[in-house]
Amino acid sequence: MLPGWKDLLGPHPHGLQAVVKAHNNVSVDDVLVEIEAGGVDLLPVPCGISLAEAKACVGYAREHAPRLWRGNAPGSGNRLRIGRRALKEAFSYHKDAAQIEKLREGKKIRYDGSRVLLAVYAIECGLKNVLLKMRNVNHTGDLDESELTHDLNHLSETATRRKFFPPHLELEGQPNVPIVRLHEALRYGQRLQPRTYEAVVRGAAEAISHIEENL
Repeated sequence: MLPGWKDLLGPHPHGLQAVVKAHNNVSVDDVLVEIEAGGVDLLPVPCGISLAEAKACVGYAREHAPRLWRGNAPGSGNRLRIGRRALKEAFSYHKDAAQIEKLREGKKIRYDGSRVLLAVYAIECGLKNVLLKMRNVNHTGDLDESELTHDLNHLSETATRRKFFPPHLELEGQPNVPIVRLHEALRYGQRLQPRTYEAVVRGAAEAISHIEENL
């Protein structure tokens, strides 16, 4: 267990789950969903909380909600078990925050890497939820190891038999980057080349529309 979580977390106002004391609208589940979507090295820290608060949420989950944290499972790599409801809520939250459709300005697509990153998080959560529905299971821990990935094309091909994104990205100064690195590139402010950016935005819009039809 990570020490200090009791000082940073408190009961939900309605007794449903633990929340971050300084951010009463941010629950432990909210934070775990974002860590699952973006990886444990997510920058900035999930949900606008501090690194110490994020670590406190992980400590709480390990002690009080082991079903959400598979840290004791051999070969698990400390992955989280996220349920369908949480994934659906995360999809909607990130999608609404991204407002990817507003990037279009006539025939042009305005560059906004932060919005695209939120859309990517939404899509990953949505596709994993579609997979859970297909498999008739309830948590990401029930998916195959190959499906616990940030590769949006692999997820979408498995869930929808379609690939929404180009297989490789063209970044400024870095050609031919695999699509699995899209999260990382956007998270650290790497700029996509115009053709790649337009393809990613189009693919994101199509993926979101497809997910909405199949959740």
